[in-house]
Amino acid sequence: MKKSISIFCCFVLLLAMLITVLAVELNMTLTADKTVVKAGDVVTFAISAPEIADCKSGGFVLEGYYDAEVFEFVGGECTLDGTFLENVGYIGGKLSGSFAYTDSTNVSGTLFTVQMKVKNTAPLGKTIVAPVVSARNSNGAIAASCNAVELEVVPVTMTLTADDTNAVRGNVVTFGIAVSEIADCTSAGFSLDGFYDTEVFEFVGGDCPLDGTFMEKVGFTAGKLSGSFMYEAPTTVSGTLFTVQMKVKDDAPLGKTTITPTVSARNSVGALVVTVNTLELTVVCNHNWGEGVVTTAATCTTDGLRTYTCIFCDETKTETIAALGHSPETTVTKEATCTEDGQQVTACSTCGEELKTEPIAALGHSPETTVTKEPTYQEDGEQVTTCTTCGEVLAVEKLDRLPGNLDGNETLDEDDVIYLLQHVLMPEDFAVNEHVNYDDNNETVDEDDVIYLLQHLLMPEDFPLR
Repeated sequence: MKKSISIFCCFVLLLAMLITVLAVELNMTLTADKTVVKAGDVVTFAISAPEIADCKSGGFVLEGYYDAEVFEFVGGECTLDGTFLENVGYIGGKLSGSFAYTDSTNVSGTLFTVQMKVKNTAPLGKTIVAPVVSARNSNGAIAASCNAVELEVVPVTMTLTADDTNAVRGNVVTFGIAVSEIADCTSAGFSLDGFYDTEVFEFVGGDCPLDGTFMEKVGFTAGKLSGSFMYEAPTTVSGTLFTVQMKVKDDAPLGKTTITPTVSARNSVGALVVTVNTLELTVVCNHNWGEGVVTTAATCTTDGLRTYTCIFCDETKTETIAALGHSPETTVTKEATCTEDGQQVTACSTCGEELKTEPIAALGHSPETTVTKEPTYQEDGEQVTTCTTCGEVLAVEKLDRLPGNLDGNETLDEDDVIYLLQHVLMPEDFAVNEHVNYDDNNETVDEDDVIYLLQHLLMPEDFPLR
């Protein structure tokens, strides 16, 4: 009997050991909705479990959940049918929860969510959230573990800009300061020390586009700007915090000037850790160039050069003087005659360059005809055509003797009519030596021509001889 009991006890012990070996640890999962955070940010963490069996009642405790230098507890929720508590007093904080059901239930998924706010004084850099997990179901404690989550605390980033990085003496430059995000701003403000070099700039005005005020405080080596804003409820602000106008002094040193502001900022809780970029501007002269001096004279074909020197800073610049171009003037070098071409030359009256040579067309004769011998009824006459320009004889022409004198008495009268009639009747006895077909009615000399000649004697203008 004792042996049997011993065997049974050994069996129970082995079974317990086997159950212990086969027991599976509950792996819980920790997640965060953001891993890069800055002062004022609220991070939502969640703890989930694959499954917890037999949960008529159950719960969990997380010790060392968060670094109290980085986070402060905001609130939490047990998404199961339960309650959620935060117990303070542990080195890294402690969170716990409990849940109860009417009947035994298997639970899985998200057990709880919790919101943690990043403190204004949180050290910058990496922070590890690595909870130590305790869990239980209706039967008691459950072996459990949970992963760690790494977050990085970064400063609030401000951005300094200028509407023109070439700052001209006498001009006004508009600067802007924008912020990525400042959380929890029931009231907040900022100040910038060393914002500008008072040898370069003088303050003109500024504006805080948030619901706030803007001011300039004088008395610092390089100037100081500050502003404040207030809201009825906690608000997250982002974008442009303020704009400011600075005039570049008329006697500002030329060259590079660097703006490296030291920024202080706060939200409703207090001071924030912020960074801002450095901005480099170049102060340039508002030049007065005067009229300049011609250093290379322009010619008809080559550009010239005019040099200007600023009366303020001695900087120089040059400007091209366009070539003047030729001034053409044409001269006749050989006069044209009636029969020969002439010549003209076009040259520049400024530089004398010969631009072109052109022929002048011959003028051609100007003919004029003169009767040098009048024709008679017995003899031909003569006319001579000469050029009125050069006097050259162009043509000598015969003028036919006067028509109609047929009987040879030097006078055109009725005897010539009778002679022509006799010719018509007896052509062999009364010959004519010239064309006497006066009427042009036909090619035959007949009585019609006799009548026409008689009509000419009576009415010479109406019946001309042809």
